[in-house]
Amino acid sequence: MKARSLLRHILPAIVLTISATACRDEAILFDTPFISLEALKPEYAGRIHSDQEFIAEYKIYINAPRFEESITVNYDLEVGAGLLEGRDYRLLTPGRSIIFEPGIFDMSIRIKWLRTARHEDPEDLESPIVGDSLDETKDNSLRISLTGSNTNYNLGHPGPDGLHRSILIRKVKAQE
Repeated sequence: MKARSLLRHILPAIVLTISATACRDEAILFDTPFISLEALKPEYAGRIHSDQEFIAEYKIYINAPRFEESITVNYDLEVGAGLLEGRDYRLLTPGRSIIFEPGIFDMSIRIKWLRTARHEDPEDLESPIVGDSLDETKDNSLRISLTGSNTNYNLGHPGPDGLHRSILIRKVKAQE
């Protein structure tokens, strides 16, 4: 009887200790300040079609406690040989750095993706495509990458994979 009573009190304590220990390791990982990059909407990353025209936002997040000084985050655009600024896209965010003032934890890089496909009836995007200046034999990708900051924060999520340090967008021909 005593053994059963003792087990009833000790077992929950053991489970609680194991749970607390497991969570503590996870909390240490996310206590590391980091800067991440994400598409505001899932359709802004991955594949976009040449008959689309829209403004996409790619958010840079500061994942850290409050800070008192401005943080400058630098980024780069790697543009494949098949894309041309002004024909395929237009960068709406000037420069290659964004300044976060104290209390601001997210800012956007904005890109206007331009339509290169021509429809028989330009007002009806369901009408047949009669031409497209996108050359599928070339690299039609654009990669946005975080390249640095004036802090010692990790670029991308903490961990060996560095997820959310860059975003790859590939423009593909719309189906004719």
